[in-house]
Amino acid sequence: MKTKLLFIILLIATISKAQIPVIDFPTAPNIGDNYTSKLDTIPEHLQNVTAGNGGENVTWDFSNSIEANGPLIIRTIVSSSVYAPLCDSFPLSNIANVGADNNPDFYTLNNQGIIFNGSIINFSGVGYVLKYDNPITNFIFPTTYNDSFVDTFHGSYPSFPNYLQINGTISSNCDGYGTLIMPNGNIYQNVLRIKYNYQITNAINTGGTIAIDTISDIYYDWVGQDITYPILAIGTRITNPANSPNDNITKYIRIKTAQNLTTNTSNAKVNSLLASPNPTNGISYINLPKSNENFQVIVHDMLGKTISREIATPSSSFPLHLEQLENGIYFVNISNSNFSRTIKVSKQ
Repeated sequence: MKTKLLFIILLIATISKAQIPVIDFPTAPNIGDNYTSKLDTIPEHLQNVTAGNGGENVTWDFSNSIEANGPLIIRTIVSSSVYAPLCDSFPLSNIANVGADNNPDFYTLNNQGIIFNGSIINFSGVGYVLKYDNPITNFIFPTTYNDSFVDTFHGSYPSFPNYLQINGTISSNCDGYGTLIMPNGNIYQNVLRIKYNYQITNAINTGGTIAIDTISDIYYDWVGQDITYPILAIGTRITNPANSPNDNITKYIRIKTAQNLTTNTSNAKVNSLLASPNPTNGISYINLPKSNENFQVIVHDMLGKTISREIATPSSSFPLHLEQLENGIYFVNISNSNFSRTIKVSKQ
């Protein structure tokens, strides 16, 4: 009996270790998403914080680390068309990521990856364009353990004062997977760790001569299969402004603080909604949660255009009719005064 029990225990352990996470398109951001995080750059807080080792079935235990005590940062995903006509500089973009500084970043998002096309930089009340004619690959779908890529990029500042060109490389290496224990004690299993290395140079006109400033950003992201945006980031940024004799070195930790990031052992989102079937060739059904009031169901296309708007009854299986729509990805927002979630549905 003891031998049989030991065999079962070993079998369960083997099965649990075999789950290599795969990050695919369903974890990509939706229009209307907020990415809320805290950023800490205080040296005495971070002097003993390291990213640890990579590998298979690693446990990254940050339970004894300092929680991020810096400012709360909120980035919101909107349709790039919100910034017309400035968004015309980024014709391939379908979403924009904007924070409190109102400097939107423009991306192309599809089921192959996330591409960064450029930014609008608000300076002295004027919006200047940073445009990449050779854009930056930020992420490739799907991504799993041992995947890697290297990309080069080039951009220009058509009108930003004194700034001329930007060049660089980005490398990504998925160097580990396992369990992540956060400073607040939350536990996430089957997470993937990705190491990024950004090397950037800016050419600047300083009084008629060309000077170069540099940025080196090396950081680790921990991402979950069913969790949008990185759970944790630890990195070091080294900057050298043009004509400066010394580097500026900043170590940082960024912790996601969104409500759906609570203790779990399955990476399932809190209050997650599922559409079934998904993908669909016609009708997909959404099981709505319990509530004291009706829900508003709004369907957007990839450009943020509203396709339909309906009222749905709580605790029901809501039929989402996509029969007349073109094949593609649609964002469905379900909300009332106490609840708001956005899910992706694919029409094929």
